[in-house]
Amino acid sequence: EGEDPPYRIARLYNDPAPANDNRCRDHLREIEVDDAGNVYVLNVHRLNESCLLWKYGSDGTVLARLSLLDPSSPAKVADPAALHVSHDGKTLYLVSGQQDGEHPGSVTLYGLSTEDLSLVRTVTIEGMPLATSITEDPATGALWVTGFRTTEEAAAFPWLPAEFTHTTLLAKVPAGTETAEATEVSAATGAASMLPVSIIWTGATE
Repeated sequence: EGEDPPYRIARLYNDPAPANDNRCRDHLREIEVDDAGNVYVLNVHRLNESCLLWKYGSDGTVLARLSLLDPSSPAKVADPAALHVSHDGKTLYLVSGQQDGEHPGSVTLYGLSTEDLSLVRTVTIEGMPLATSITEDPATGALWVTGFRTTEEAAAFPWLPAEFTHTTLLAKVPAGTETAEATEVSAATGAASMLPVSIIWTGATE
């Protein structure tokens, strides 16, 4: 109205769960949009297999649903912490925010088809106990994953600040690879953040 430019507001919400569904569906954590306007929404809750992934069309229609802890799920991901749509729009990547009890020194990156949410790729990142975020170099298709490692001092000296109890980690995952190695990001570089919560690709800078 008036001199304000026209704009459109899109609201996204889920209908109430069926009467026999006790999952906690109102704990949304991540949202991604592909070039076709499809919207991917991640719900995370520890109770009643409530780690859920939805795919919505641009008109709000539910195109696919996936319960990430259901026995039939192609990728069983507890407490998913990150979500990323590949630059080509074909793959949706996610990773657990919990440390793997059987493989405490590594995390698994899962790639799901954006077409039907089937599993199309898995990548093991060695040396990264916990991952936090994912981005991509659109020119090469290489993924970059942030994470951290808790040091031994964290348990022995809980009053210490984060820079003494957590180590920032970064992993480059080239296209087509199944394994990658995390490296420490030193505070001397000015890039260490102790607890990296998000990463984004901006391209080359001077």
